[in-house]
Amino acid sequence: MEILNRCRRFHCVHSLADILRADGKTIDPIVTSSQPGLSSRLFSWEQPTRSDLRFWTTTIKSVVPRTIPAITTLGAYISPPHRPYTWLASRDNLQVFHLLPNDKYTIYQKDDSQRTTRSGPRYTKISTHNGYPTDAALYASVDPNPIVPTSLISIQHATFTTQQLTSLPFSPVSAHSATRNSGNWNGRIIYMKDLSTSACSGAFILHCTNTSEEIKGCFVDSSHQAHNYRGEFLGALGPLLLLRAAFMANPQVDAATVKIRLYCDNKGVVAHGNKVDEVLKSEQVQADLIQLMKTYSRLIPVQLRWIYVHGHSDDTTPFHKLSLAQQLNVRCDALARKYLLRAIQQHIFIHPSFPDEDIILSIRSEKIRSSTRKAIYKNWGTQLARDLFDKRNKVPRDSFDLIYWEMIPKVMKEFPKTFQDWVTRHISDFNGCNRYLSQWKPTVKNVCPSCGIANEDTKHITRCKDTSRTALFMEGIEEIRSWLVTNHTPPHLASLIHSYLSHRGEMSLWNP
Repeated sequence: MEILNRCRRFHCVHSLADILRADGKTIDPIVTSSQPGLSSRLFSWEQPTRSDLRFWTTTIKSVVPRTIPAITTLGAYISPPHRPYTWLASRDNLQVFHLLPNDKYTIYQKDDSQRTTRSGPRYTKISTHNGYPTDAALYASVDPNPIVPTSLISIQHATFTTQQLTSLPFSPVSAHSATRNSGNWNGRIIYMKDLSTSACSGAFILHCTNTSEEIKGCFVDSSHQAHNYRGEFLGALGPLLLLRAAFMANPQVDAATVKIRLYCDNKGVVAHGNKVDEVLKSEQVQADLIQLMKTYSRLIPVQLRWIYVHGHSDDTTPFHKLSLAQQLNVRCDALARKYLLRAIQQHIFIHPSFPDEDIILSIRSEKIRSSTRKAIYKNWGTQLARDLFDKRNKVPRDSFDLIYWEMIPKVMKEFPKTFQDWVTRHISDFNGCNRYLSQWKPTVKNVCPSCGIANEDTKHITRCKDTSRTALFMEGIEEIRSWLVTNHTPPHLASLIHSYLSHRGEMSLWNP
């Protein structure tokens, strides 16, 4: 009983009247949804689990149908209901009125040209007015679209245009976007996204299966933390922003029973998209976009479900034989690549902040896109390394950021552990040469054991003039030159590197 009571307070239910629709005999779908109820009365704040809500739904659908026949139907309200009704009807049921939040209402006229189904008569939108409908005499429960496909969204009487979207408090059409037509959308919408695998770009397509109208868009992000996984979530944010804008601009659409399927070729997007209430780990990469994705999903008043679709299906199957979802995926991939190249050429990228992003952390004016702890440690380590290498004349401070530091760990993994340790000690001037060994062991003299020159430091290891060591060093240089040629390095660059190494510190790289 405690589970049922928790869900009852969550849905703001006091009596059987709060569970039924205006006809007094049909269960209102809103009380079996995961959305909290609205009421003019005060209910305690509850957070039922998904299993709690499933138990509540099962109980309601089991008990209420057995209760209704005993009373036939509920009578008229004896006082104004505490749960808000946004739909009213005239006494003759020829008109219904939808109350809008901006002190306006829309009139719908009964359409006698269409037959009445078991879902009730059909109504057509007539006009919108200010104030309150004076002819309203009855409460009404209305389905803007009684027959809603379980797989795709179907919206009737909903104007879905880029002009309305850009006029909202946030502007989802702020990146590269295009529409085939800016008219009304009356039909099913399929969404598909993909990205260019070589950089951070994410594309999406909203496709209406009834009219073939489409909205296409692409986000291209420029950041040191940008890679293909981030592009996946950039592509996922586009349709969520558009869907939220559409429902905000069309409050007359009853979204309680709408279910939308969203297709993606990345299992990470699918997993996070279907677990909007799951807390992210502290080390989660691309945490900012994943958190936004969860936030937008909670704000959209419909049931969203992400479905995985295999990417690059056209590699093995002709395009015309692919399903619609697969075709959209292939098109999104091409769209992402196209705008990626354009963005790089024109240097046009999106702003890193998004609507409803309450907290933005940045380091040196660059937004933290993944783990905050890792970003802070990395910035701290970068500052120490820049100071150390400049102090020891390894890398000038102004040239430090020109080195591709992110690639160095990947390169080092290709070598044995002992060589990795040697490179670290060599660069840090802590190698086992006699200059440092003599400071630890008085019996060791600070001279080169090969050529006898004083002060054998790390630089001397590659610059010793001893005949044998020189021959060994030159043999290594020839191997490097051979590798450069084999890997098609430009001849001038290969010659420049070979000449610089051969002179062993006696000639500048830029003036050989």
